[in-house]
Amino acid sequence: MSNKNSSALVGSYDTVDQASADAEAVVDAHRRGNVGHVEIAVVSRDEIGKLTWNQHERLGGIHLSHAPTEELVRLSDHLGANSVTLLVIGSSDDSAVIEQTATRARERTTQVIEHLSMAEGFFSDSYGAPPEEDTGFEDGSVGHLGV
Repeated sequence: MSNKNSSALVGSYDTVDQASADAEAVVDAHRRGNVGHVEIAVVSRDEIGKLTWNQHERLGGIHLSHAPTEELVRLSDHLGANSVTLLVIGSSDDSAVIEQTATRARERTTQVIEHLSMAEGFFSDSYGAPPEEDTGFEDGSVGHLGV
């Protein structure tokens, strides 16, 4: 199974409106063809740490779900209280354009990440063999409904 290289941009903002404006700028770059497949979210945490997904979009490709991907959820798990953040996951090839588009952030960082292709994980035997020990399921699986 191969890995795809992607970049994650994480930008810190003073307001949701500022982060949303940069998110819309990335959407516009995608519509103009300057950015390929991309997942964008504007998230905020209040003073007690409650996370709010203010905006979430996936652009390009086929999407089996409208929910945020695991990579995006993992990034959001590390955000501090009283924060407003733009999260963008896209191809490493598009990272420079995404950085130039997200101009309103008071701080931002871009990092290359690796994640498994969803299609490969979904359609191949990537989950490995069932466990050897007795799991209580007839087929030896550990998941719901024998999955």
